Amino acid sequence: MKLSDKTDKLMPALAAAYEEMGAAFKTGRNPHFKSKYADLPSVDAASRPVLAKHGLMYTQGVVEGLGGLAMETTIIHGASAQFISQMVPYVVPRGKTEDPQAQGSAITYSRRYGLQSALGMVSDDDDGEAASRIARRPAPVAPPAPVEDSGPVPELTDLEAKCREMGMSPRLVEDFVMAEKGKAMNELETHEIIGLKKHIIENSDKFKETA
Repeated sequence: MKLSDKTDKLMPALAAAYEEMGAAFKTGRNPHFKSKYADLPSVDAASRPVLAKHGLMYTQGVVEGLGGLAMETTIIHGASAQFISQMVPYVVPRGKTEDPQAQGSAITYSRRYGLQSALGMVSDDDDGEAASRIARRPAPVAPPAPVEDSGPVPELTDLEAKCREMGMSPRLVEDFVMAEKGKAMNELETHEIIGLKKHIIENSDKFKETA
């Protein structure tokens, strides 16, 4: 906050204006939050006539400050040129710094909150969708740890060895498994292998190639 060297004319006028100034009407609508808020024209309409009545005016502009860019609002006592000013952050959403519409939205947003803050006006609702999007940006999620390949299932290895020992055709056994389960042998669960193993061994002749 900055003040002129003298404030003896400014402060009494501000005190009188504050006493008369009420909350701005909530006329804006934010579809993101499904709520109403006091937009910039409402804040201006609620403050400008009261300020003017007491010889006050305000100016606003984007300046360097607060570690980046800021919106500075200055309230001036016209007769004495005494002033008080303060800044609020001026934030454009990430990735939108070259977007004129985003720039305009950021200016309107910071002007409204700068004016409300400087005048001590009450505001219950917030239309800061862009600011809340930045605040709600989810933390990066660590990728799941890789699952180590534990090698072939023992039951599958045993079945394949049994088929070779009994002279069965791997192709015919694989075709049977695919027809029964709809997937390859190496995709079978342990309980599925156990269930098929008995049938394949008992009907081994059906899985042998004929000359």
